[in-house]
Amino acid sequence: MSEATLVTIAYTVRAEKHDQYLTLMKGLLTSINAQPGVSCALYKVDDEGNGYVEVYSCESTEAYDSLEDNLDEASRETINKIAGEFVTNRQSVTAMSRV
Repeated sequence: MSEATLVTIAYTVRAEKHDQYLTLMKGLLTSINAQPGVSCALYKVDDEGNGYVEVYSCESTEAYDSLEDNLDEASRETINKIAGEFVTNRQSVTAMSRV
């Protein structure tokens, strides 16, 4: 896939939810990576105890923008649960387009 768009989402996970978070993300990444035009990987930030960055490589901005709509209900619920219960800070989202 030729990535025209990269999107990163950075956040910190509550320490007491860490193991449950990793379990949920494993399933969520499988669902996301099954979508056409999008690939996602999860990275742990080395200098932060529970800091993580999701990195999305997308064929287009539209592929990323439509990603959540294309996921099944269980995956959308997982995303909402992670954002609402697991994240300790505001998520930092960065979108980049290849020039």
